[in-house]
Amino acid sequence: GRAAARLRAHHVTAGMLEVRVTYVDTRPSPERAEPGDDRPGGGSFSQRRTYPEPSDSTDELTRRARALFAQLPRRRALVKRIGLTLDALSPRAGWQRHLFGDGDAASADPARESRDDRHRALDHLLDRLRERHG
Repeated sequence: GRAAARLRAHHVTAGMLEVRVTYVDTRPSPERAEPGDDRPGGGSFSQRRTYPEPSDSTDELTRRARALFAQLPRRRALVKRIGLTLDALSPRAGWQRHLFGDGDAASADPARESRDDRHRALDHLLDRLRERHG
């Protein structure tokens, strides 16, 4: 949330996302190490991806980060740190609203806002609340 808000505050979008996780090494001796794990400190893993459509949407960046996190290897160890890097920044273009809604069958009103439009409005409201109340 805060990273996306900072992108919007600086009027930029992120085209590349990297998620990394660092584990705590709780093994007392090298003989208990997992095969192939010769990294000190428990190891760090990361996934990076460049997207064709840069974004500053909290919802979109969260979905992308979760998808990358799901691709990281899992270990039975304590997590020391989880990091998120947003890169390939570019100036934000204007926001094009959708003429029609999502087109789902539950929506009988064709003027209903799309999911992206609703999330854009929510992001704007949350940014204003953060500015006002911290």
